Amino acid sequence: MNNEEISNQIRSFLIEELGISPSTSNEDSLFSGGILDSLDILSIITFFENKLSVKFSPFEVGLEQLDTIDLMVRAVIKKS
Repeated sequence: MNNEEISNQIRSFLIEELGISPSTSNEDSLFSGGILDSLDILSIITFFENKLSVKFSPFEVGLEQLDTIDLMVRAVIKKS
């Protein structure tokens, strides 16, 4: 799976399951910008594990890896 495919899957999940606006860009700060909250991190990690077959330990991932869609894509690629 390439970067664009991963990005599209993450974006679709965030729009459909966590209710972000479709106009949100890949560079928009989701957590530090107040679009998502800390409870959403668990949903995102579960999505990574179940749909993208990427596992993270609780200490491997935080806002530094999840604040934007681009950062999420990089984190998934790095763990793949």
